[in-house]
Amino acid sequence: MYFRYKDKTYDKRIWCGFRHTHKSGDAIIFKHIEGTDIFLFENEKIEKEFASMTPLSLAGILFIIIEFRKK
Repeated sequence: MYFRYKDKTYDKRIWCGFRHTHKSGDAIIFKHIEGTDIFLFENEKIEKEFASMTPLSLAGILFIIIEFRKK
């Protein structure tokens, strides 16, 4: 979804059923981490964001190491 904050447009990943529980124009409360582009839903935890990115990051690093060792 896309939203505006302080005259700037941001995007936020949403879950599949989000459109069934919300409609365009609904007010949604976010938590904003100042100095970043990170916006969290009112009940969302930042740890979940990092936890979901860790396996992907590790896989990427592992892939790079394997590719460099092949050469």
